[in-house]
Amino acid sequence: MKPETRDDITIRWAGPGDRDAIAGLVQQTKRHYGEEQAPAGELDAAVAGWLEARPGHALFAIAFAGEQPAGYASAAVTPPAMGVSAALYMKELFVSPQMRGHGIGRHLMTFLAEFCLSENIERIDLTTAQDNEAGIRFYEREGAAVQRQKIALRFETASLERLAARRAKTG
Repeated sequence: MKPETRDDITIRWAGPGDRDAIAGLVQQTKRHYGEEQAPAGELDAAVAGWLEARPGHALFAIAFAGEQPAGYASAAVTPPAMGVSAALYMKELFVSPQMRGHGIGRHLMTFLAEFCLSENIERIDLTTAQDNEAGIRFYEREGAAVQRQKIALRFETASLERLAARRAKTG
């Protein structure tokens, strides 16, 4: 799929050469959400792993304004559950604070939509915080429908460890 370029904004799939750009944007995302910053070495290793082409791993669409990394969307293609078409689950869409209001989010969504249509992917699923009113308005303006019939659930590390321990107990 060719990169989307409009004026000085370029959106394309990130590759191994984008490790520093993605790492910087992830650190900005952590600051935005008030999370502890990841140690540089750990983050670099994690991003390098994320950018490897392996089944089941994330895709990163990266946005540049000129040469400056401006935002990203992380997503994964999930197989169909009930139909024959897959879905794209978007885990994160982040635009650098200084680049907000320049259409970066819209360009990222357009890029993902074009990808989905070219790959016979029938929808994009995502979650956002209930109090993220600006984000919800953005997604609705882009054509998303709020799905009130589902709730988001999460298994964090402690829960994963308990689940995995079952196998050890049952052999």
